[in-house]
Amino acid sequence: MPDSVDYPIGRFTFGKLNVLQGRFVYVFPDLSKDGNTFKEWETKAKEYESRLPRTCFMFSDLLEQLAPERNKSEGNDLAEYLIKQDWRLFRKGNIQEQQPQPKPEKCY
Repeated sequence: MPDSVDYPIGRFTFGKLNVLQGRFVYVFPDLSKDGNTFKEWETKAKEYESRLPRTCFMFSDLLEQLAPERNKSEGNDLAEYLIKQDWRLFRKGNIQEQQPQPKPEKCY
């Protein structure tokens, strides 16, 4: 995933994220037992969107929905799931090219 960046919540600050201005940013927040990390990232992102013109943070609750309680208690993140996968499945030759997706209406 060469176009991807993994940011821990501690680095999810305006000063670090202003380089993302004008982009669609897909966010997979870390897990937490009570879901507070997801809410914290979402709150910060709303503030940053107002300060970064044409920037849109799109949140996925995939981990929150699918992760077992043990992983939530440990605060696992997307990277911890990806490193358990066979990297060969993600090589360019094995990935089917997809048509570009339309931009989400939320950010217009």
